[in-house]
Amino acid sequence: MHGDCQVCGKRPATIHLTELPTDGPRQEAHLCPQCVERLGLDLHRDPPSVHSILTKQSTSAQPPAAPTVPPPTGKTCPRCAFAFSDYAENNLFGCAECYDAFAEQVDALLRRYHGAVGHVGRIPGSESGVMPPVPTDLVMRRATLEARLRDAITAERYEEAAHLRDQIQHLAEPS
Repeated sequence: MHGDCQVCGKRPATIHLTELPTDGPRQEAHLCPQCVERLGLDLHRDPPSVHSILTKQSTSAQPPAAPTVPPPTGKTCPRCAFAFSDYAENNLFGCAECYDAFAEQVDALLRRYHGAVGHVGRIPGSESGVMPPVPTDLVMRRATLEARLRDAITAERYEEAAHLRDQIQHLAEPS
């Protein structure tokens, strides 16, 4: 853990950059996502040197760019009453349903940070090496069933829970 952001000194540093120059000592920068955005850094396409980041922050007197994330709508999560504006405080949601409640904002954040809202990764040992995308309706159905299963167990409705467990297992079986 590297503590607070080296730029603002207020928020936790969650982005850690290390530069290993061939002709000098190792350099590190520890930043929060808000400062990365404020400084206009594109860490994926054209990562700047650690020195230039730390120099840029001291000479950057311009106001922060307007956010590209849709502004908070004032709505809250129906389950935990979490507001999206609270997300900026610690980059954590209140519960799993927050992701559904704030889907528009989450999609915009993912698109801005990663260029897409879905991830297609590699599968070690597979022929093509690429994992096929999972149908969204299947993912949503499983998430709904799992939430209902948790509720049934909490309410001690064990027969219903067993039925839901079987449905979840059936979804996991290869077709």
